[in-house]
Amino acid sequence: MEAEETSLPRRRHASLATAIYINYAILSMAQILISQYSSNFQVMWRTDLHGISTVISMMGIGRLLTILFAGDFSDRFGRKPVLIVGMIANFVFLAGLMFSHSMMMAAIFSLFLGFANSFDDAAAYPALSEAFPAKSASMSSLVKAAMSLAQFGLPFLVAAIPNASITLGILAVVVLVDLVLIVMSRFATTGDGSRISRGKG
Repeated sequence: MEAEETSLPRRRHASLATAIYINYAILSMAQILISQYSSNFQVMWRTDLHGISTVISMMGIGRLLTILFAGDFSDRFGRKPVLIVGMIANFVFLAGLMFSHSMMMAAIFSLFLGFANSFDDAAAYPALSEAFPAKSASMSSLVKAAMSLAQFGLPFLVAAIPNASITLGILAVVVLVDLVLIVMSRFATTGDGSRISRGKG
């Protein structure tokens, strides 16, 4: 009986964990995508290496702008809506870069990856801890593993697909599919049975 009770949360929240790992895999690839496709983007945005560095630096600025209140939003409104906001921001970043024709446009869209990073961290790690309280450290460590694996595989993807726009489109589609999985996933409940995400989890 005890084994069945232990395995129940794992089955119930398996899709949530899977979706979070996929999300972080895409997020980690997005973080180094610009440097991997630097020559492509220099042509697309009519800029040089200095402009590429500026666009990359905007990711950090976007994170700084949101990191101070993302955690409070996660506690106030719940893990699911905040995680969804983060994933939408990641999609905006990927889709925005696809249609950017200048360094300035790309820099603006690069802010959204910083937003995504803050909101994802504020929601995903607590969501995993609440869904798997007995294995919270292990489940959180797998996030880093997913990120490392994705960053290891990205150079091979770049070699196979030299066109940056195609890769951006593929990653954007994966984010949308993963977003649907997050929406359908069951998040953890509080002690009285109400959803962490206020009835929407």
